[in-house]
Amino acid sequence: MFSILAILTFISFVFASAPVSTDSPEGTSYVATFPETIDSGISGSVRFDAANNGSVIVSVNFTGLPDREHGPFAYSIQEYELPADGNCSSTGDVWNPFNGDLDATSSTEQHLFAIGDLSGKHGNITGNSIYTEYYDNYLSVSRGSDLQFVGRQSVVLHGANGILRCQNVRVCERPMNNLEHGNDANSNRVATFAMVLSAISMFLFY
Repeated sequence: MFSILAILTFISFVFASAPVSTDSPEGTSYVATFPETIDSGISGSVRFDAANNGSVIVSVNFTGLPDREHGPFAYSIQEYELPADGNCSSTGDVWNPFNGDLDATSSTEQHLFAIGDLSGKHGNITGNSIYTEYYDNYLSVSRGSDLQFVGRQSVVLHGANGILRCQNVRVCERPMNNLEHGNDANSNRVATFAMVLSAISMFLFY
């Protein structure tokens, strides 16, 4: 009897999966910002914005990555924050509160991954720069979501030979709607207004 229970417990551990998160409050954003430094020309950010459905939109933006032979470049949310001494190795392993499969490879079964394995779920970086956005249904920007809340973690960028950069995730005061999406909308309105004025002027002075 003991052996059967042990086997069942082991199976449930091996096949643990992350639950879908839908509690991210609208207008909430967190970001790990990577400024260019004297020691590294890599700069960018990994941003986490609340989506309309309560999940999270992840925006990944990096430039200045090394040549392709030093990649592919993986990036992940780690289990601990970066300490004051800046030692990236102290951030621990990939964030994995639900005992996901660290060797998972199928992008169609993202619930089986460690929830911090962003590039495992959504693809490695293969060039010198990247800008991409995607939904991640297993993260949260809600402080009440203890096991899926990204705001107490760090993000690490990995190359073929080890860690390249690391930064803590911090609250972002500028929600997505006030950034490029809002600017695009304002630009479109201004452009449309200018076209209308131009058409009126041509009609009046023709």
